[in-house]
Amino acid sequence: MKKRRVISLLIAALLIVVFGAATGGAKAAGVVRVTVTATPSQLSEAGAVELRISIENGTDSTMEHVSVFGKGVTGFTAPIAAGETENVYIKDYWVAENMIGKPITVTVSYTLNGKTQKSFGSVTVSRLEIAPDVALERTSDVSVQEIGKPVVFTYTVYNKGVNRVADVIVRDTFTDEALNAPFSLSPGDRRQVQHTFTMRQDMASRPSVSFVSNGKKYVNTIDVLYVTTPEASLAVEVSASKTEVKPDEEITVTCKVTNKIGQTIRDVSVADETGQSLGDSFDLGAMQTKTITKSVKLTADRAFAVSAIGYVDGSKVEASSGTVDMRLLKTEPQPDMLKMKAEPSLTQLEEAGTVTFSITVSNLMEDTLTDVVISEKTLGEIATFDSLVTGDKLVTKDYEVTADQVFAFTVTALDSSGNRYEVDSGDIEILVGPRGSVTPTIPADAAAAGGLGTFLTIVLIIVGLIVVAGAVLIVLLVQERKAKKLAAAAPPPAPESTAPLPDVTPETVVEEDEDASFIPPEIEEAPPEEEAPTEEETPSESPQDAETEPEPGGEEKKGIDDIENPVD
Repeated sequence: MKKRRVISLLIAALLIVVFGAATGGAKAAGVVRVTVTATPSQLSEAGAVELRISIENGTDSTMEHVSVFGKGVTGFTAPIAAGETENVYIKDYWVAENMIGKPITVTVSYTLNGKTQKSFGSVTVSRLEIAPDVALERTSDVSVQEIGKPVVFTYTVYNKGVNRVADVIVRDTFTDEALNAPFSLSPGDRRQVQHTFTMRQDMASRPSVSFVSNGKKYVNTIDVLYVTTPEASLAVEVSASKTEVKPDEEITVTCKVTNKIGQTIRDVSVADETGQSLGDSFDLGAMQTKTITKSVKLTADRAFAVSAIGYVDGSKVEASSGTVDMRLLKTEPQPDMLKMKAEPSLTQLEEAGTVTFSITVSNLMEDTLTDVVISEKTLGEIATFDSLVTGDKLVTKDYEVTADQVFAFTVTALDSSGNRYEVDSGDIEILVGPRGSVTPTIPADAAAAGGLGTFLTIVLIIVGLIVVAGAVLIVLLVQERKAKKLAAAAPPPAPESTAPLPDVTPETVVEEDEDASFIPPEIEEAPPEEEAPTEEETPSESPQDAETEPEPGGEEKKGIDDIENPVD
């Protein structure tokens, strides 16, 4: 048991010794760090930088015999104590073109605890991407030149950037060849190139410069410069406000004069085709335009044109415009060949509302009218027609009327000879609001037709009333006749006297008028029980009458029948 404990303690002690030795040895070997930086850290091309080599002793021992070396690098430093840092500076370290973008490695050699060791560090100088700044200027000794004479162009190239440029070549649009041999320009430098061109026709110069910077090719182009012949240095344009006018009507003419060259044109004068000046002379700057206006009255048809003359470096330059044809309209159109009638749906409104106008335009000539325009004097154009053949054209137009308003319509047109026609409708008043008794406006044709219709209506009404009155009268007469008959057939009231009636024979009965409505009171019916009727006096009874029981009062009724029968 004791032996086992002794062995365990020995093993533990051995492990501690080994661990301590390993730890102590590693620390003695130490961690030495080498850091390299470059100022500047970027270059657009080969150049010098400053290197700083920082050596950090992270061990617990002093670094001795410290030296620094590498490509283009040599340096020494004093011993570096444990935990200390020393810097070594390499000024004006040259970075070649092929070193840009690649690591620069530095080796540090030193002795630590009697042993020589090495540590390493590196830095990369990257490519600085700066766009080149190259400018091109171009001038010419003249802007106007006669055919066959020379024009000298001067080109100046400037390097305004920070990078050197190479393979600089100038070209221009009037030739396919390069204007110079390639050259290089350092930052801030410039160089001129000249070329003489023989004038053959109007020409345009638009030069460009090509160059190489940081391995890349660039091309810059500048604006165009025109060199013209004297005849093409100016441009003149002319226009007119109208081309067809009536006598004494004014036309506004507008003229534009443009300088097409890069030099000022002096003493420019402008005149019309008759030689009349359009104003005082003036100078016109490079590529500028001047506008001139003038009022013109026609006395006859005219082809208006403008010309301009100026001077450049003693050379005369001139230009002419195209023509503007102006026509004077005729003043004697055919009378009464165009008519118009405007009729409103209402001329009186109780309140604000819509009024519809029916406008009829009549072409009474054989020719077709053109450019027909219908308008109202305050509300403007209503309708237009390219053409109107012989006959009528109806146009309707609704207007909202909110107060009393006067409308006036106009139609204009042109015939095949260019004569202008214009017809007015006259004033049409529309009233809004109560006005008392208002007689509606009725067209004359409608009034003529309506008068006859009204008369016939009155006659028919009177005839109808007569027929109705006659029918009523006939009905009343028939009813009165029937009433009389009923009154004659009604029995009189029963008499109070019971005296026997005298014998009455048909011969003694007095015939009464049909209008009689009662029986004389002197005649009384004989009681049926006192005297039996004889065969002569009693009419034969039908079997039906024999079977029927007499109703109360039947005796009186029988007496009455005996009296009336002779009358009937």
